Amino acid sequence: MESIMSSQLVAEKNPLAAMTALSKKIFEINPNHGITKGLRKLLENNEEEKLKDTVSLLFQTTQINCGFVMKDPSTYCKMVYKQLGSE
Repeated sequence: MESIMSSQLVAEKNPLAAMTALSKKIFEINPNHGITKGLRKLLENNEEEKLKDTVSLLFQTTQINCGFVMKDPSTYCKMVYKQLGSE
């Protein structure tokens, strides 16, 4: 998605807009967020398999949210069902 926006901005020849679109990204983790706390709890309890599954699910969900197309939706659905069933 970002590459499409960047190419459109460059095509418009608007240097300020192009600079804004290509600016450095900042990745922040909120240690007080419920997801972060849950991941920390899994780590502290040595629940490695569930931690791995949860991080993978979180990563794939983030990709969907950012506009990426899923290569294998059935695998993602299985992960969601597994996560929901383990509560």
